Parts: sequence; C-alpha cells; structure tokens
Amino acid sequence: MKIKFTQLGFFFLMVFAFAQLGAQNVNILRVNSPASITGDYPINLTTGWGQQLMTELSGTATFADDGEGTVTDGCDGTITNISGKIAFVDRGNCEFGVKALASENAGAVATIICNNVTGEFFPGVGTVGDQVSTPVAGMSLEDCMTVRTEAEGGDIDITLLYIEEPCPTPSYGPEVIWGNESGQGDFDGGLNGWTISCESDTCFGWTIDPTVLQNGSFATGVNISTPTMCNGAVVMDSDYLDNLGGGVPAIGTGICPANCVGSLISPVIDLTAITDLSGLFIEFDQQTRQFASTYQVILSKNGGVSWPDT
Repeated sequence: MKIKFTQLGFFFLMVFAFAQLGAQNVNILRVNSPASITGDYPINLTTGWGQQLMTELSGTATFADDGEGTVTDGCDGTITNISGKIAFVDRGNCEFGVKALASENAGAVATIICNNVTGEFFPGVGTVGDQVSTPVAGMSLEDCMTVRTEAEGGDIDITLLYIEEPCPTPSYGPEVIWGNESGQGDFDGGLNGWTISCESDTCFGWTIDPTVLQNGSFATGVNISTPTMCNGAVVMDSDYLDNLGGGVPAIGTGICPANCVGSLISPVIDLTAITDLSGLFIEFDQQTRQFASTYQVILSKNGGVSWPDT
C-alpha cells in the first residue's frame, strides 16, 4: 500500500487493519495549600511556543497585578508582585503572548492564563509569543474561580505536573489478518519495515514528539494529535521543508521546496494463505494538515513492483 503526497507523500502495500490507541498525556495544576482549595486542576499547555513542561514545576503562585485598568490582565503598566512565582493572569484586552511575555519579564517562572468564558482553551502565540521561554497554560474559568479568592489574597503553593499515561494495549478481533502484532503496520519505536522515498534528501521523519510541526511560514509547533503519537509517528512537515522557517520571503528555498513529493511505503503483506480476498479492507490512523497539498493512498498487488496511477 502506498500513500503518496505532493508536498506530502505516503504509501501502503496491501490489506491490513490495525488499531493503535493513544495515551492521554495531560498537564495538571496541583494546589498543595491552602487546604480549602487543594486538589488537581487540568490545564492546557501551549503548543509551539513557551517552554514545553515535561517535568514538574513547584512554587508559590498569585494573580499578577499590573496596576492599571483590569489589574489582573497583565496587559498594562508594570507587574511587580510575581518575581520568582507562577503567575495567574486573566484572559482579555491583549494577546496571550503579550501577557506571558510581560509575566516572564517581571520574573515569573510560568504563566497560567484564566479563561473569561466557560470552558477550557489553548492560548495562541500571537505576535510576541515566540519570545516567551517559560511555560504557559490555559485554565478554565470554573477552576480559576475556585482558586481566585486565595490566590488574589496572597500566595498559594502549587505544582505544575506532566502526567504521561502508559500506552494502552489495543485489542483485535479474529478478522484482523495483519497488524495485530506489535511492529506490524505501526511506528512503535521506529519505521518497523516501512520505507521512505523522496525526491530530495529528506521528507518524512520518525518522531515521538507530539509537537512535531516546526516553524514554517504557515505552521508553528502544532500538535499533530494523532493516536499513533502514543509510541511514535512518521511526519512530513512540508511547510518547514519548503522554507526552513524563513517566513513568506523564504518560500521555495528549503531542502524540499514545493512541489515536494514523498512516499511512505509499507512492508509487503503476504496474503498467499488467504483464499478469499473479498471484503478485505485497510484501516490506519492518519492526521493531515492540508494546505496547498494533495495525497493519495495507492495499493500494489505485486509487492510494489508496479503501482496504479490512482
């Protein structure tokens, strides 16, 4: 089977079904004291900007006070009360990146941005977020309201945690004839027999990092959010390959400029023991961020000697 991308390329050989479940890695804000608000609160760490928090970070935390307008929004004036602390700021009135950069410049070791509407959110980078080097996360309005009284009245003791759950073991029915064993069809720990074909020196790459999309002209560290990320995935970051992060002026100057064609080709799947091929189908996980690109899934019936055009 063959999945072929123009600016994105992919290839598989013949009939398999596999399921690969994703571990639910999460970031948690744990309040250690005071006792009235102790507990774990989910937060959404930024992707593509700010420091990626893969270990725990403990410290005192309080709401930032910039002394002007909505004093807890981190948009105006000078913040003087958060040096060496984890800062809470409220959403609204300026970009998320502006808030986080102001907190960092005031000495904060991390910034938690509280939502101003119901629910959770992921703070976007904005125009200056790429200058932020400390962790930044979004927190729901409901959870922020729970900790607000204590955090505005003084310091609270918190720990920011990254909890990585183990990969669950997938289960398969008796109808699955290939891909039901580890290393068949998946990218657990590497390519596992898949091969890469590119018209330049490089196009696809194996990774275990969920924030794999690099800083191209049109994408910045986006989490690919695919179940295969549990133990590895193969990625063609065509935007970055086209311009190496040089922005619009650098379009077409990268190591595999558009139209960059690449293919990811599966191992040969032996079906000689199958007497009835009717009803066989292919199932796989794929995440596509498609912009000015095309891709195809193509099947070879002779072990990759030849491929149909479509």
